[in-house]
Amino acid sequence: MLHNDVIEKVEGRAEWISLMVIVPKGKDDVRICINMRHPNKAIQREHYPLPVINTFLNKLKGSVFYSRLDITFAYHHVELHPESRGVTTFMSGMGLMRFKRLMFGINCVPEIFQRIMTNMLSGIEGVMVYIDDVVVSGRTLEEHDRRLEQVLAVLESNNALLNKSKCIFGVEKLEVLGFEVSASGISPSEEKILAIKNFRAPSSKEEVRSFLGLVNFVGQFIPRLSTRTEPLRKFLRDEVDSFGEEQMKSFDDLRLELCNNVRKLGFFDPKDITEVYVDASPVGLGAVLAQRDESNVPRVICFASKGLTSAERVYPQTQREALAVVWAVEKFYLYLFGIRFTIFTDHKTLEYIFGGKHRGGKRTCSRAAGWALRLQPYEFDIKYIPGSMNISDILSRLVIEPGKPFDETAEHYFFAVGEGPLATTLDEIRRETINDEILTSVMKALAKQCWSPELCRFQAFEKEFGVIDGIVVRDDRIVLPTILRQRALQIAHRGHHGVVAMRRNLREKIWWPCMDQDVADAVQECADCATVSKQHPPEPMVRKEMPDRAWQEIGIDFFSAKECATFLVIVDYYSRFLKVVEMKATNAAKTIEALEDVFHEQTYPEIVRSDNGPPFASEEFAVFCESRNS
Repeated sequence: MLHNDVIEKVEGRAEWISLMVIVPKGKDDVRICINMRHPNKAIQREHYPLPVINTFLNKLKGSVFYSRLDITFAYHHVELHPESRGVTTFMSGMGLMRFKRLMFGINCVPEIFQRIMTNMLSGIEGVMVYIDDVVVSGRTLEEHDRRLEQVLAVLESNNALLNKSKCIFGVEKLEVLGFEVSASGISPSEEKILAIKNFRAPSSKEEVRSFLGLVNFVGQFIPRLSTRTEPLRKFLRDEVDSFGEEQMKSFDDLRLELCNNVRKLGFFDPKDITEVYVDASPVGLGAVLAQRDESNVPRVICFASKGLTSAERVYPQTQREALAVVWAVEKFYLYLFGIRFTIFTDHKTLEYIFGGKHRGGKRTCSRAAGWALRLQPYEFDIKYIPGSMNISDILSRLVIEPGKPFDETAEHYFFAVGEGPLATTLDEIRRETINDEILTSVMKALAKQCWSPELCRFQAFEKEFGVIDGIVVRDDRIVLPTILRQRALQIAHRGHHGVVAMRRNLREKIWWPCMDQDVADAVQECADCATVSKQHPPEPMVRKEMPDRAWQEIGIDFFSAKECATFLVIVDYYSRFLKVVEMKATNAAKTIEALEDVFHEQTYPEIVRSDNGPPFASEEFAVFCESRNS
């Protein structure tokens, strides 16, 4: 960018300084993003009108041949006035830099670039401009080619650079702003209704309720709605035993009706109220772009859904919901860029991440905070709605799932009883804070603004402290009572994280004096960490994957208590169900007899894990397993 004269170094004092974020772009490239959130508040917008979609498409009426040109690095074609460059100053590893050209992230850039492109190509007939996209049309191939040559000549004279891979020349059917344009007319693109067409059949009451919520959103346009949804409502009322043939016919009928309604109602008008509904489930993302006219009547513009990758499926729910917001806005880019819209989500935390209600620089949800920078060029409000009112819920749940379906309950068993200390509740923190002499003194000192010498470690941060509902906090972190600190260290060290990872995780949520030193001491005292940190450490233990259902995989072993009998212990890895059988002998025959009694009571598992003790390694036990392996 320095070589191409896009940015320049800054010498001396800077009035504005923003942060820089590096975002991967494709396989071998990166994109530099600047956090312009605060400068954008001071920039006065030009408010140049963007094209109205109906007017834009009507200008193509009667045309037969079409071309679409895409300008690469569009904003970098426009030079910034030296007096305006200071607002784009950002920090980098090479010092302070600032842009010499228009940049991605400034809120008024779409209007400025639209005005420049419109003025540049205004004298040529059959040419429509939407920001960096130029559409050329003609009734005949000769007329189209003549106009295209004029456009290319003007762009060349103004040193505009085109993206060859995105340009389309001389076609009879062209996708423009989500619509398919041809000589026969205008219709919504097939991609808009593909998500609904690919719905899988619902398998639970929750999925049926979500589907009916989406149907009811356009219910006023569906004739005989109550009659056609009655089979599904019977399933919700438990009047039928299962989702049978009648319910499937009703589902298919309504799914096709939804597709037809999208074709009838899916015309976008920037003058109407624009809404984006987003949702994330453990298997996919869903989004609905909708508008409301002057009478507040809703209409669906576009549906979209996306199956999550194996890496995305293990994201925490907050990050999955944040991913749904960024993906949906970028998916509907052609509709949302340059207008103000509202995002509706059933995850309230996103109001703080994307709504600017959190303090910059915090690491509460660092990945999502990075995604928020990608939405800087858009003007939007984000609002919370209950899940029952979120019409995009069904799109995220009935998405076509690639590969093995994700087990929604598995995440609840990652840290089950027996794998370490449980989480600490707010009630417990509140109770122990009252019993903690030091924190009680801190609360009194905050109230009276009188600090004693023994509170010197707290007094240094007195302006950052507060008391909320009986809990001492430092900014947005909880000050943990003394008696709970050891448990917090054990929870943070679960999985045997190192000092850096433990400090990072704890600093996001809690604080106490000398916490960093306590973390280092806890890691140093861990015998397992000391073992693997030797010169030739053993291979780390690999966490088993959660089975798909109960009694698919079990573990068995013997347990002998002092001066007591011997017991056979059987554990189901999925449900953590524990079965203990008293044994008078531990030979293979008695072991098989005890296992048969348990398997008749429960069911035969697919996998049995043991420590290969003599009874389990015997030929008799191997024959027993082979005979039951049906």
